[in-house]
Amino acid sequence: MKNVQKGFTLIELMIVVAIIGILAAVAIPAYQDYTIKAKISEATSLTSQPRLDLGVFCSDNGGFTALTGATTTNLTPAVPAGAKVVNTIAVANTTGAITVTFKSAANGAPAAIAGLNVVWTPTCTTAGTTWGVTGSIPSKYYPKP
Repeated sequence: MKNVQKGFTLIELMIVVAIIGILAAVAIPAYQDYTIKAKISEATSLTSQPRLDLGVFCSDNGGFTALTGATTTNLTPAVPAGAKVVNTIAVANTTGAITVTFKSAANGAPAAIAGLNVVWTPTCTTAGTTWGVTGSIPSKYYPKP
């Protein structure tokens, strides 16, 4: 008579558990980075209008040296009460740099970006405005310019 195997052997089960463990070790940090980037997208959304307005200002004036306090006040959007991670938004005089500061971890921002900032810096040329992204957040979280 033949002995028919029923179920999985211990070795096969250990291999499956090892594979799941390796996948989890890679997937969990990648997922955490993804969720932080998704939360930072709130800053990108809230600064889209001032970035557009600064592009028009560049086209009309040929640069940002004429950018003064009254103009930057008009360009600076109010942070909505429902903002999840953005604390403040500021537009700099004469440069047009937009600085977004994130809330503290106690107020809802992920610990990796809590209290830090991201800065969009415009460059005005005859071809238009280009944007560079810097800031105190880790560079792996920088939004697309």
